[in-house]
Amino acid sequence: MYGVLQIVVDNGAGFHGARLAARRDLAERDRHEIANVRLQLAVSGALLGTAVAAIGGFALLLAFAPFAAALCLFALLNVWEPYGEGRVLPYAIYIVLRSAMLALVVGAFAIVGTELAIAAVGLCEFAAIGITGLGFAAWLSPHGVHRVRRRTWRSVFDIGLPALITHYNFAVITIVLGVTGRTSAAAVSGVTFRLLSGVQSVNGAAVAAIFPRIARSISPGAAALRASSLAAWGIVAVSYIAVLATAITAPLLVFGFLATSGEAEQATLVLGIGGAASAGLVMHQSFSLVARGLERRLLWSFAMGALVITLAGFVAASVGEQEGPLIAAAGFVGGQILTLVLLFRAADALGEAHTTDRALVVVAAGLVPALALALALAGEDRIWIASTLAAASAVIAVVIRISWHSRSAASTDSDC
Repeated sequence: MYGVLQIVVDNGAGFHGARLAARRDLAERDRHEIANVRLQLAVSGALLGTAVAAIGGFALLLAFAPFAAALCLFALLNVWEPYGEGRVLPYAIYIVLRSAMLALVVGAFAIVGTELAIAAVGLCEFAAIGITGLGFAAWLSPHGVHRVRRRTWRSVFDIGLPALITHYNFAVITIVLGVTGRTSAAAVSGVTFRLLSGVQSVNGAAVAAIFPRIARSISPGAAALRASSLAAWGIVAVSYIAVLATAITAPLLVFGFLATSGEAEQATLVLGIGGAASAGLVMHQSFSLVARGLERRLLWSFAMGALVITLAGFVAASVGEQEGPLIAAAGFVGGQILTLVLLFRAADALGEAHTTDRALVVVAAGLVPALALALALAGEDRIWIASTLAAASAVIAVVIRISWHSRSAASTDSDC
């Protein structure tokens, strides 16, 4: 629940402010207006979350209470402005701290041999925010702004809602399967989307790094476009590697997470990871459009993809336990492909398709899912096929690297 509420507070207002900071258009009124929006959303979210937790009982209320406080404190944390200016260290430190502190606390409780305190996780999040804010003097509270302009709310909504839909897409199928009593299918889908989220986090780091460069001007320069293209190719490469790695390690993953060795479960993991390239490029294209101030073009594409994924969840819930996760994974991949194609068409109509190469869309929406499908259907031959492809890809990468290095050396010698 805290993760969803944090998206509500941060994504829309944070990227709106980061874009203004990147363009050096962030006036004092804008800064405090954004802080006002974040605080309003945080207080509303904290009250809503507390009410929901209270319905769940005292234990859930005690667990959520520090998260409610952390959400309000997070609203005052200004890491979005330095991020827009190209200084990512404050935000990176926060991300590291929230994971490291939790790991240390869990480890300490394990060493002592006592049960983890119910409020410990929320307190770790609160502490990570506090340390980041104090360490970088990164606090910003609203002063002198009593009314947020309609255009600011509109921008926050247009940027933030697609982010919520993305979160919904990664959760809805598992929820539908669980609510309808397909517990085994829900477990398989949960593991699949957890692995997908991990790949998406890696791809997200590349996308986040290029956002300030693209947002600096209305017309991005050649260097920014090169960086954007490199990030997009990197997303596809990481997703391709993830598909092969999942195919090779599928038996271990299924046994480790699900305590089984079923072929259907292995095929589901491989097929689901096939959506990583499309999901990554959807994120890349979304960031590019937001950086250009064209976020109003996002909602239709995301809504259509979410519709396909939701329908796939209900279809999966109406069939058997083994077929359900496969249908769910295929539906998720299909929804991501549809979103990517619609986004690219929208960008192309606006003359913004240069931020994502057309060939990349073909690879992400066609070749990578097709490879995942082929490996999913390969059965016992999956491991050696994926291993052979991985070895061949590594050799090709080395040859390309040597060739590139030789050309660079030859060019340097000719210049001399």
